[in-house]
Amino acid sequence: AMETMVGRIMWPLFIFLMLGSVESLGAVMSLGLLAGALVTFYMGFLSDVGRRRKIILWFSSILSVIWAARAFLFRPLLIAASEPLGYAAGSSVAVAWESQYYKITRNVPDGASFILSRELLYNIVRIPFLIILAISSYFFETGLFLRASFIIAAVVSLLFIFANKTHTSLVSQSFAKDARTS
Repeated sequence: AMETMVGRIMWPLFIFLMLGSVESLGAVMSLGLLAGALVTFYMGFLSDVGRRRKIILWFSSILSVIWAARAFLFRPLLIAASEPLGYAAGSSVAVAWESQYYKITRNVPDGASFILSRELLYNIVRIPFLIILAISSYFFETGLFLRASFIIAAVVSLLFIFANKTHTSLVSQSFAKDARTS
């Protein structure tokens, strides 16, 4: 949720400030969306044949490196090039994670509660993170604030690796244990 907020709010603002026009922003974002769409199809195929966990491991690491590198990009061409790369890596992680997530959901006793808990967690995390971003944007210079948010996105994108370590049997056991104690 936090990495998505940085990607949808801070990164386009940074691109606009560095490239200087709405047309350039639109062109770069369109290239990113095209790259993401093409990669989504291919990664969906790989996820369906059981490569989810490897895709999550590799591409969340790649996405983290891309976010960290964005904090040090100053040239418009490098900024523009990082957009399709970031969308491709982000789409890879998103497709594989959704596939893994629904595999886990099928194996828990109460899938609806599991899905609801995820959505609640995502939205609960967004509120304090948005407040932190708002306060930070007030106190820090724009360039420093944006670059710091990219570093934060790099760190939190690695959380997919830890979520990926949760095996379906562990989640099922946890839900069964919770059901017995309730």
